[in-house]
Amino acid sequence: MTPRQIMLVQATFEQSRARSRIIGERFYRRLFSRYPELRALFTGDMQDQAGKLIRIVAVLVDSLDRPNETADILFELGIRHQVYGVRIEHYRAAGRIFLWAIKPSDGNPFSTEIKQAWMAFYEMIVEQMVEAPRQALQAQA
Repeated sequence: MTPRQIMLVQATFEQSRARSRIIGERFYRRLFSRYPELRALFTGDMQDQAGKLIRIVAVLVDSLDRPNETADILFELGIRHQVYGVRIEHYRAAGRIFLWAIKPSDGNPFSTEIKQAWMAFYEMIVEQMVEAPRQALQAQA
């Protein structure tokens, strides 16, 4: 991600913090309405899950300018998500829906530049999470 993209993601997330609980709930509601088969991947309370999602996004957004701090978090998340059965197409679906869920509360879409910054953020996360199981296998060899 470029420094400008980092700044845009951090600034737009900061504007969204007050409604973060709603963002998490909107995300899962739409995810399950569009992809009902994914509901089986979640066994806990969905309000708790929505809170966890937003807390981890907050940590990752706040640490964007310190990527070494997020590497371990993303590694562990990647391993856990593989165990849960998450596949690359699930990540893609979740990314599209998260971008929809976090859009401004006035209903207006993000500018192209902000949307591209969020997409770069999400792609960076997914890349590291998908790579984690491969790294774990290499470490065992």
